[in-house]
Amino acid sequence: MKTIYKYNLGTSSKHIMLPIGSKILTAQNQSDKIVLWALIDPNEQRQIQFSIMVILTGSLIEDEEDYILHYISTVQIHEIVYHIFEVME
Repeated sequence: MKTIYKYNLGTSSKHIMLPIGSKILTAQNQSDKIVLWALIDPNEQRQIQFSIMVILTGSLIEDEEDYILHYISTVQIHEIVYHIFEVME
């Protein structure tokens, strides 16, 4: 059985651990914080690391030679706009 969990991201790139088989659904603004929701199996004990990149509008992004960026969502907090990606290696 699966359920949806939320994870606080903050405003910088990071790694999060999720159960194997998890699917990232979206990221949004909740109470002026970037929050990510994922469909997970809470009974799965094995975990895998997901790399999440948070990019401000106008920021330079390194060439994608060693990785692929998978778009998750765009989040606006006040006047600042963040773009959330999963980094696939």
